[in-house]
Amino acid sequence: MNYAEMIIGLIPALLFLVAWIVALVFAIKMYRARRERPELFLLIGVSLMLAGSILSIASTALTPWLMIRIARGGIDRMAAVQIVSAVNIFRTCVSLGGIVLMVIAFWKKFKTEKDETAAVEEKDDPEI
Repeated sequence: MNYAEMIIGLIPALLFLVAWIVALVFAIKMYRARRERPELFLLIGVSLMLAGSILSIASTALTPWLMIRIARGGIDRMAAVQIVSAVNIFRTCVSLGGIVLMVIAFWKKFKTEKDETAAVEEKDDPEI
């Protein structure tokens, strides 16, 4: 595997990395503005997704290095598969945690806004 193939394999991971960095900037701005629990969950969730993206780049770069080690006889195939699997399982768990926290953040945010809207409507309604 040459360097051009490795760089082509890194392009999607780099695009996700940039997207999560932008999302992190927006999450930080939202948290600084309100400092409430949904914004904190969003900030932590986006941070975990960014960490998962960084681990994805590491995993993509790790595979060619392991292939070279296998070719040279420095490591057997089973050990290489175990290393890549361990990195990918950890990356998936980190990303899953980020997704769960972001879903909780949006759920709490929209539930809070719905409750606040209902409370304002009850106050304004003179028939109650």
